[in-house]
Parts: sequence; structure tokens; C-alpha cells
Amino acid sequence: MSTIIQKIQILGFRLWLSIIETSQTKLSMSFCFIRSGLNQQLELFKQSYQSYKHLKSHQSNSESVTETQLQKLRKKSIIKVAIIHNRAFWVHDNIFYTSKIIDGAIDNDNAEKIDAFSLSDNEIKLLLEILDNLNTH
Repeated sequence: MSTIIQKIQILGFRLWLSIIETSQTKLSMSFCFIRSGLNQQLELFKQSYQSYKHLKSHQSNSESVTETQLQKLRKKSIIKVAIIHNRAFWVHDNIFYTSKIIDGAIDNDNAEKIDAFSLSDNEIKLLLEILDNLNTH
């Protein structure tokens, strides 16, 4: 009886080994297929991500060039003023204006157009410097 049990145990052990070996082979093949499938997916992701980055950088460059309607409206309606030696200078409709400052307020009623042809070289340099500062800030 013990020999029959030993033989059954040996057969069971061999059967168990053959099942494990077969499943190890199948399992390693499955891992190989999974690994190659993941590599393909990773390569596709890298390619699509590079395309996305290129497209996004192109869009951000083009967006920085275009202005929104609000920005255009603000640019038209906001007038920048430079104050130098109790005088205010500004540009409106491509005309350079100047006015006195009275009690901290600009005297718009007595604003004068600046005639660049009647100015000296030093005054023109000063006006150009003012104009550059108005445009950059």
C-alpha cells in the first residue's frame, strides 16, 4: 500500500512539474508578448508626444503674436502720459501733445500740439526719448 502511495506521489509530483514547466513557458511567452506590446505602445506615445509638443509650441508662438479684441480695444483707448518738469506729454491719433500740470492734474483744455519742425535738435532728441519711453512702458 505504501508503494502505491509513493508511486501516486511521484506521478503527482511529475505531473505537477510538467504543469509548472508548461505554464512557465506559456507565462514567459505571455510576458514576451506583453513586453513587446508595451514597447510598441511606448514608441507610439513618444512619437505622439513629440508631435503634441511641436504643435503646442507652434500654437503658443502664434498666440503670442495675435492680440485679443480686449487688448486691441485697450491699446486704442489707453493714452500713456509722460510727466517731465511740470509738463505732460502724450500721443493721441499720431499727434504729440503737451500741457501744463496744474495742482497735480493735466490741463487738457489748454493742451498744445507739438510742431516738430520748429524745435531745436536738443528738443527733438528729448521728444524722441519721451516717445520711446511711452512706447516701451
